[in-house]
Amino acid sequence: MVPLTTRLAPLLLLLPLLLPATSAGVSSFVPGVPAGLRLRGGSEQPQQVEKHVQTPIQAVPANPCKIFIGNLPRFANATSLTPFLAPYGQVTLDVKMHPKYADSCKGFALATYDTPEEATAALAALSGSFFLGRSLLVKADIGLDPEKIAEKRARREVAIAKAAERATSSAEGGDAGPVPRRRPTMGARDFWPKPSEPGTRVYVGNIRFGTTWQQVRDHLAAAGRVEFGRIIKRELVGEDGMKRWVSRGFAIAQYASAAEANYAVETLSGAPINGRPVYVKPDTPKKFRPKEEGGGDGGGEGGQGGEGGGEGGHAAEGGA
Repeated sequence: MVPLTTRLAPLLLLLPLLLPATSAGVSSFVPGVPAGLRLRGGSEQPQQVEKHVQTPIQAVPANPCKIFIGNLPRFANATSLTPFLAPYGQVTLDVKMHPKYADSCKGFALATYDTPEEATAALAALSGSFFLGRSLLVKADIGLDPEKIAEKRARREVAIAKAAERATSSAEGGDAGPVPRRRPTMGARDFWPKPSEPGTRVYVGNIRFGTTWQQVRDHLAAAGRVEFGRIIKRELVGEDGMKRWVSRGFAIAQYASAAEANYAVETLSGAPINGRPVYVKPDTPKKFRPKEEGGGDGGGEGGQGGEGGGEGGHAAEGGA
């Protein structure tokens, strides 16, 4: 009996003539190895993967006709934002959309007016104003500074490296140490922009329930440009199980400068908002307050919260 390999030998010799020329990656026919396997294997020499090289960032000077609008909600778009900006002049709007989520705003937009005067008027009128449930962060355009961007990228790389070290230490059973709290980004409920200098924030107390942040902002704007702020709220669960955010009776506002904040403390404390006199004082984080002041402030806020029991149904706007 003739072995099977001997009977198939003539066919193996004819296969190279019958098969079409293969693409790069098959240099010659190897008997006993299916061609498909060699085709999937690709080239005999591994291809080198090119490393991504970041293109250098070119410096861009500040545009006096352009303003930055931040802390926008995800559902904000040009249709809703254009009427908000149009009263101050002809505007060209560029709403930055999220690349991964369809019809989702990244939280900021750039508005370009025809003249610097229009941009200045919009900045003064809209800074810290209330829009779609959010307090807006409106600033003048500052252009692009390659050095600042490089510093930000370097800090981000350091943070990523530290996070990787903590993950490795935790996987090995070691003490990874405390995880640093990530700074809330624009759009988060507890987002606050970095102040330009210390002493720019003020505490506004004794606010009547039902007062909106826009009313508080317009009152404080008499002392200077309110950069950001909100009425502070607490979460309550009703008898129906629904969560509601109810005003605690005070607000925190951030001015563009410490001089404006001091002027607000001197001139606006005792003036009425929505029929009730409010007091304005410098905002001091609780951990830095003296003990004798900490109890007083806590009692004051607690009293305002207690008053909310009678007027708890009147939730103030601007809590986001």
